[in-house]
Amino acid sequence: AAVVRAAGRAGDGGGEAPAQSFDPWELIPITDFEVIHFKYPSGKTHNCEALTIDPITGDIFVAAKHSNRLDVYVLHYKDLKTKGVNELKLHYSSCNDYGRTGTEECEHCKGCVDSRADYNTLVAADISPSGYGLIMSDYKQVFYWKREFLNESFFEYEAVQLPYMNRHGTEEALAWSWDSKGYFVFPEG
Repeated sequence: AAVVRAAGRAGDGGGEAPAQSFDPWELIPITDFEVIHFKYPSGKTHNCEALTIDPITGDIFVAAKHSNRLDVYVLHYKDLKTKGVNELKLHYSSCNDYGRTGTEECEHCKGCVDSRADYNTLVAADISPSGYGLIMSDYKQVFYWKREFLNESFFEYEAVQLPYMNRHGTEEALAWSWDSKGYFVFPEG
């Protein structure tokens, strides 16, 4: 893994700093990091391509891909362990049956229908730098949730569909702009 250096070098504080030339896109290897292991509730497995971290709380959100519903799991920062395996908790489900536990199949109903998105192809998620906005995308649409207060769930509000132009058919990543006023969508590869 590598990180892009985004700032120049500072001078020594003794007068003017000498002009230095550097490549702002120079890749710097990351050698000091920790791995976080997690599992879904009940030991089930899910297909997931969307993971994002709340910049305010440090909570990790994972969106599981299903054919007809959205399940979002959370690992709260305060509960995070770097040794061993963390168990995710079901944070939100678009299933209208509150008895669900977050396993692969609905235990109580015969299938949930949500016509807003094809959640089987949910491929990206990002929380804005301000912490107030969440965007998620499938191959055809971008959805936006806005929370009023930083201590509440995004899913207490309905999603709004944002303008989106899929130019390649393989857009599988998205990111907020630095000021939380726009977003970028990137093709795979």
